[in-house]
Amino acid sequence: MEQVKELAILHSNISRPEGRANTQRKYENLVDNEFRGRLMYWVEQYKRVADEERRFWLRQKIAELNRRILQCQKIWEQYAPWES
Repeated sequence: MEQVKELAILHSNISRPEGRANTQRKYENLVDNEFRGRLMYWVEQYKRVADEERRFWLRQKIAELNRRILQCQKIWEQYAPWES
């Protein structure tokens, strides 16, 4: 989360559109690499599992990753607000 905050602050301080776009891509890649990739893996596992106990465990993993992605989004919106 600290890296997301640092990227968001950097993004808000860059004046050139190219630099802002590069920083936005770094943020998106960070979230993809840290959370979305694992989220997609666990979703696929969930689809394949029939055991209810395992499905319950997988739902918890999926929910935690979703929470983290939403937390990243909230930090990004707080420190790198949309331009008017």
